[in-house]
Amino acid sequence: MSSSKAKPKKPRKSQARLGPRPLGEDVLREGGRVEVRFPSTFRDRLTEELARPAPPGAERVVFALAGNFLTQSGPVVTVSDLLEVPEADYRLTGEGTAWSSGMTARVASEAIQKALGILLIHSHGWSNQPALSHTDEAGARVLLPRFRSLVPFRPHGSLVIGRENSIGGVVSYPTPGGGFEIKRVERARWTESPLKLTPDRAGPDIEREEVYDRQELLIGRAGQRILAASKVAVVGLGGGGSHVVQQLAHIGVGTIVLVDDDSVEASNLSRLVGAGPADLNRPKTAVMKQLVQGVNPDVRVEAFGERFPSTNGIRALRDSDVIVSCVDTLASRVELQKVSWRYVVPLIDIGMGTRISDGEGPHRATAVAGHIHRYLPGGHCMWCSGMLSPEKLAIESAGRGPEYVKGAVNPAQVVSFNGALASFAVVELMQLLTGFMARSTSRPLLSIDFLESRLYSVQPRSDRRCPHDSGELARGDPVGFAASATLVTGM
Repeated sequence: MSSSKAKPKKPRKSQARLGPRPLGEDVLREGGRVEVRFPSTFRDRLTEELARPAPPGAERVVFALAGNFLTQSGPVVTVSDLLEVPEADYRLTGEGTAWSSGMTARVASEAIQKALGILLIHSHGWSNQPALSHTDEAGARVLLPRFRSLVPFRPHGSLVIGRENSIGGVVSYPTPGGGFEIKRVERARWTESPLKLTPDRAGPDIEREEVYDRQELLIGRAGQRILAASKVAVVGLGGGGSHVVQQLAHIGVGTIVLVDDDSVEASNLSRLVGAGPADLNRPKTAVMKQLVQGVNPDVRVEAFGERFPSTNGIRALRDSDVIVSCVDTLASRVELQKVSWRYVVPLIDIGMGTRISDGEGPHRATAVAGHIHRYLPGGHCMWCSGMLSPEKLAIESAGRGPEYVKGAVNPAQVVSFNGALASFAVVELMQLLTGFMARSTSRPLLSIDFLESRLYSVQPRSDRRCPHDSGELARGDPVGFAASATLVTGM
């Protein structure tokens, strides 16, 4: 493959005759729209790189490697990595911007090795509704078939970034039969706190607006509509999870996804919100669905009474805006970390631990603590934060159980502690979705010492070379993912 060409800032007169002709043999179909998801920090990297002065007569470009998957709302492209073009690799040809064959070989090699698609990204920083120019389309007609020949089963495209993070362009999207369709890029999802969607998601009209009068004083009517348009998945419906579900129903989240294969036991009744003696042996998903419907009939519920990870559970989570982890084991957190990173869905994890001394008496608890951790794909992960480690997993897999309880065979749980952790988690979720508080007040890693009545927060650093998550970030579905969740969880 010879040196590839990008676009000059202004089309040549001879190129203007291309008009709105479709890209090669492809047709832009009605409803053929795609969302592009960018991990945390990618917006700043793109903005900085594309804003740098380009060589004279050239235009700055960035390559990206991309995965993909389908949601109920349509196809999604996930940006897994950005490959900047070094200054020395730009070439001036008189026909626009080009890059060296060495740069082409590097991009092609990484795409083939990682089984990911190739995107070419540039900027129209003056436009609020950026779109490919005639020259851009001419370049795409040449580049997309070449990209497809390298990795035929992944998305390939030409994207343009405009003002206020707006986006445009086209993507050659793979179809189940081995072909492809050309789709327009409709939306960008920038994974930050708060999340940024461009164009903004207006949300549906709210029929019972008076229900949220007091809440709208805090988050505004626009914020309430964002909540109504959002889908939040809760994995683990025990003490903490039940509190989270109840609060999500109260604040008016549009769709709540419930994932848990367990049934109500007698020991759950002291802390499982919404459950009573009549619910013994009922699936927790059924009890939680009944709770939500009793609190807010406007909220939709999708229930999956399956042990996570499962094929249906993974599909439900990748279609969500935020995942809330309320699981007991570190092994479950490993799988949730993978799904969060692979599909670029923010993850909020809560958990509680206690230390209990030997003997009897009212002062047996020597430590009662909990955590609320927020993980944005592309930033710090559970491994970076110390939540997960090989040593901790070895202890758990050896049958000693999660070390969130010391000195007791079964974990000590109290409804009030669970409720406190769940409340902090829902506050963080509201910030992620609506951005109602100043960015500086959002604490990604928060710990609570209940006995000392203290809050501790940490701002961790992410490691882009983290061996545990770098191979998962924004990879989308594994090629051929259909009936078996092990294709995702086994990686």
